[in-house]
Amino acid sequence: MYVSSKYLQSQFPNSQLALPWLNNSREPSHQAELPKKGSIDLKEHFGLSPSSKVLMCLGRNDSFCRLKEAIWIIGILEHLHSDVHLVICGVGPQTDRLRMVADQMVLRPRIHFLSPWLPINDLLAQTQCLLVTADHSGQDWSIQKAIEQRVPVVASRSDGNMECINHQVNGFIGGPDAGGLAKHIHQLLIEPMVYPNRQPARLETPTIESWESVFNL
Repeated sequence: MYVSSKYLQSQFPNSQLALPWLNNSREPSHQAELPKKGSIDLKEHFGLSPSSKVLMCLGRNDSFCRLKEAIWIIGILEHLHSDVHLVICGVGPQTDRLRMVADQMVLRPRIHFLSPWLPINDLLAQTQCLLVTADHSGQDWSIQKAIEQRVPVVASRSDGNMECINHQVNGFIGGPDAGGLAKHIHQLLIEPMVYPNRQPARLETPTIESWESVFNL
């Protein structure tokens, strides 16, 4: 199924949807100083503007994770949001292939790759949403971490994802095609919604156990 950016724009001209745990009273603040040890400022690290909207994929770069879909989603959204970016945080055999796909789609300035050995809470706190494209996996540990931090999640329709997410309550279930997921991300980005009590992430030292649960190492 092909979904164009013009189609998505026509679907939400004046969207008023707000998840029960979101509040549209203020934009997320990314200006707070992050902990110095073991953490990075994503926008500064990748040379992005302060107004950039950052999406994140977190996990193994394997074929079943369907991260090419995530890149295609950015290809749709770039026509609607001039400052949208995707950070693929992970390792795996598909990394080089994903870089090639980003180059072929002329999306290199919008697709960024990051080593996973950084505090997860700090990374999630700097994103507009966590994007999960895998549709053949169990319960995703990164989804659970995002929900704990009150970070919006947009995930594909799989048994594991639907066990973690209550659609339009603590996240969005869409897809499995790129257009179905892009629709929900577009909806999130046009609504300046954040958790009313979202706090800056605390410094978290990655442990072997926690990273193994994400990357199956």
